[in-house]
Amino acid sequence: MSGSALPGRDDRAAALLHLVRQGVSTAGSMMRALVPVEDVVIVTWLEVARDDVPGARSEDGVADGSDEGADDAPGRGPGRAALHRLACRHLLAAIAGTQPPGMAPGPDGSMACTAPLGGDTAFLCSFDTEGGEIMGVVALRAPAAVRPADTGPLLEKMARAARLVGLHLGGVISKVELELDLIAARQQINRLERLNRTDPLTGLQNKTAFEAGYQARIGAAQDPLALIILDVDHFKSVNDLYGHQFGDSYLRTLSLALGFALPESAEIGRIGGDEFAILLDIPKRGAGYLEAVMKRCRTAILRATATLGKPDLGKVSMGAAIFPDHARDGTTLYELADSALYISKSDGRGAQTVFDPARHQAFNPRAIGRRFRQAAHDGLIRPYYQPIYDLRTGACHGVEMLARWGDADFGLMTPEQFPGIFLDHENAELLTHVLTARALSDLSDLRQRNPARPTLSINVTSFDLINPEFVFDLQALLSDNPGIDWDSIVIEVTETIMMGAPNGQIFRSLEELRRRGARVALDDFGTGYGGLRHLSGWPIDCIKIDRSFVNRMSESETDAAIVEALLTLAGRSGLTVVAEGVETEAQLQRLQAMGCRLVQGYLLSAPAPADRLDALIRPLDLGAFAAAGAPTLVRREG
Repeated sequence: MSGSALPGRDDRAAALLHLVRQGVSTAGSMMRALVPVEDVVIVTWLEVARDDVPGARSEDGVADGSDEGADDAPGRGPGRAALHRLACRHLLAAIAGTQPPGMAPGPDGSMACTAPLGGDTAFLCSFDTEGGEIMGVVALRAPAAVRPADTGPLLEKMARAARLVGLHLGGVISKVELELDLIAARQQINRLERLNRTDPLTGLQNKTAFEAGYQARIGAAQDPLALIILDVDHFKSVNDLYGHQFGDSYLRTLSLALGFALPESAEIGRIGGDEFAILLDIPKRGAGYLEAVMKRCRTAILRATATLGKPDLGKVSMGAAIFPDHARDGTTLYELADSALYISKSDGRGAQTVFDPARHQAFNPRAIGRRFRQAAHDGLIRPYYQPIYDLRTGACHGVEMLARWGDADFGLMTPEQFPGIFLDHENAELLTHVLTARALSDLSDLRQRNPARPTLSINVTSFDLINPEFVFDLQALLSDNPGIDWDSIVIEVTETIMMGAPNGQIFRSLEELRRRGARVALDDFGTGYGGLRHLSGWPIDCIKIDRSFVNRMSESETDAAIVEALLTLAGRSGLTVVAEGVETEAQLQRLQAMGCRLVQGYLLSAPAPADRLDALIRPLDLGAFAAAGAPTLVRREG
């Protein structure tokens, strides 16, 4: 066991060692009385065999404490130090069951022996415990004038004296050894408890330790406290781009930055892979103070992670709630801080939000989860459809299924108004299943009365694709709806999903969907971390250019050039391209001039419910063209 111990433990071990040395000193006096020689050194195994006794080892690696065994003897000098080292080597050899070089065994074959020591002679003898285990060594220095004939009797006398020393020291050493073992055991328990409370990567409290301390502080709190939940934006993408070793370094750097930015009394814990929690004291009516603390954390993180030499690091989303202003118990306070975090994420990430009751219902993950499941049961979750048109023929190429939630209090909500649903795998998969089942039924009914054959684009989540049963569940839904085959299905995924972990199962699901005849479209292309370098390796058939590029084409030649380059690259790669977010005729004209075939946006049609499907899939009127060559369009009512 190493000497790095809790405060107070080294002091106790040193006191125990001093107790042994006192016994050694008494035993040394006894030896000098029984065997008249120049010097006496007594070394115990505690001093050479245990590394949890502080101060027991000298710089040359042997025990020096037994020098006290002859403090009252004159002439301490180099000869005495050499005797001490010789005794230590003899003891270590005896413990190991070997005989050190240069030592000759005694005449009776015992562990007593002699060895040269400068111009003198050293006499050494081990002494044992009652159980026969080696306890230590007594070493005597005699003048060189000792006659060989006197060596045997002197060794015998020394062996008898050593047995008396063993009897004298046995009780002391046994007591000290037991207490040292208890200290070591307590140290091991404390070390394991610390490991059990500590996140091994960052050194912060782990989730279990933080939650226990957090609940205890909230339960005893008399003054205001704030809970901050911090989420590292796009951490999975950072791992995928730069590797998990870099990701670990990123988290450690971020953790250190938090420690420097926060007050010393703040509690910090890593409660998830890329999620941290902070509990800190704040003044009364301290919302402004809390905002300042979060801003200071953000600044410290950005500065610290800038040293890692990679772009786009240090972006975090934070949510916070205050005790007792917002909640009077730890569970509710955590829930409200979590809701504030979801609001930060919905605002585009990289934001900080203190809990706002006015926005709580829409972002509280637990409350909205219960409400969502009830709405799904009551048939209030339904698909809306937005058409995708072919500019060459005017035909409706397909429709994209979009989620709408009709709520008595909040009205008709889009997914942007209930983002928490997509963070829970059960709710996310339920949403996909409910929408897909209704959409396939709507499309099957349409085909029975209309000869048009538009495709159906289905937006899926990572939870859907990492579920090995997803493809089979979709097959079952297709079987329930006659007239709809796999080649009518387009699966839309985002770059974030493709870059996410575990993307191995995601890729397997997509490849199986393509094998069955479905196509895969990469949605919102250009907004994530994937970039062009992944297009050739991903299992996709189509890219959908994000609306942000399309919207800026009229004002930015750079964005127009990006769109044109994507069209060219996709064409050479055999990929279909859909331009999303077409809202003006100028945008449509520019896209048509670039050779873009498929377009989608509010200029052509807003999303509409199933009872508008027949109108949505009517061909565009391309008979009349404006001077610039754009088709004459009538904006459809949403």
